[in-house]
Amino acid sequence: MQFSQIYGQASLKVSLTNMANGKQIPHAMIFFGEEGTGNLPLALALATYLHCKAPVDGDSCGRCDSCGKHTRLMHPDMHLSFPVIGKSGEGGGTLSTSYLAEFRQALTTQPYLSFADWLQLMEAGNKQAGISRAECYDLMGRLSLTAYSGSWKVLVMWMPEFLGQAGNVLLKILEEPPPGTLFFLVASRTDHILPTIVSRAQLLRIPPIDTEEVARALVALHGMDTDTAHARAPLAEGSLVRLRQLMEAEDTAAMGDGLFMEMMRVSYSGKVAPLMAWLDQVSDLGREGQKKILLVGLGLLRGCLLEIHGARSLHPIAATQQAFVAGFSRFLDVPKINRIHKQLQEAILHLERNAHTRLLFHALVNRLHDTLRPELR
Repeated sequence: MQFSQIYGQASLKVSLTNMANGKQIPHAMIFFGEEGTGNLPLALALATYLHCKAPVDGDSCGRCDSCGKHTRLMHPDMHLSFPVIGKSGEGGGTLSTSYLAEFRQALTTQPYLSFADWLQLMEAGNKQAGISRAECYDLMGRLSLTAYSGSWKVLVMWMPEFLGQAGNVLLKILEEPPPGTLFFLVASRTDHILPTIVSRAQLLRIPPIDTEEVARALVALHGMDTDTAHARAPLAEGSLVRLRQLMEAEDTAAMGDGLFMEMMRVSYSGKVAPLMAWLDQVSDLGREGQKKILLVGLGLLRGCLLEIHGARSLHPIAATQQAFVAGFSRFLDVPKINRIHKQLQEAILHLERNAHTRLLFHALVNRLHDTLRPELR
């Protein structure tokens, strides 16, 4: 991965290369940003830059032997760690190395990988993903070895939120790392990381990608014409993962429209029988279908916000959605929309992390009811 392959984040790229050139890279960094903003690509690009034999113009050369190994995610001095599900016959905790080939393929195909993408590729189903204590001991063993190329050893750990208490195993090596060892922790939720790990690392905040760069990504990655790309780019809210999810959701909007609209009706009414019937329908869809309902909902909610402000033209919606948006908007104001948006986002997060789906949606409907009908609390 090269910095030039990353959309936006120009000032961060300069800061990272300046730190590398001045040999001032902190021994532990948390690349903290929402999925799709480039936190994982930036960590990989910095590792590539550090190992490159002939960096040029603030980037790795992309031609040397080291860059070639990084392109394949196979450089011997870059170690990858990420959440996995258990494999049968691997007692004591499955290691990342058991899924390394799949992870390399996933990142090569989609550098802006989401956790939901990864769970689907592992065919996780209802299994819980995590980074085990056994993985931590394995990493300590690998990082204690001499660097193959005589330069930096870099650990890129994606989603340290899934370490749990196993992260305590890494505290000493984070406090006193072997010479020439760097820890790049790539996270979306620092509040889910052990505070003792956060305190031992420097936090690097990754902001949303600017709209112009999102539009460029739409043209380059999806073949969209420039005018359409600029019109659609704001929907991403600075995340290429969110943009991809919204585009995928539109492909199944007919299903998602009806079930989301019914969810809002059920939430508003607060009646038990319609809720049970709706839950029966949604429970049969599977996690991806359920997530698409929520993603469609985020798009409809955005339409409601623009409807309230008399700016519907900024977010064109399908004819089948127009009556719902016009009618539902009458029950909303900006604070309610913000609360519902947050509730839907949290539901997507819990859904991706294998929450019990029926309980999740039951609780979501109850929270939506409180938001829509606060006078009945």
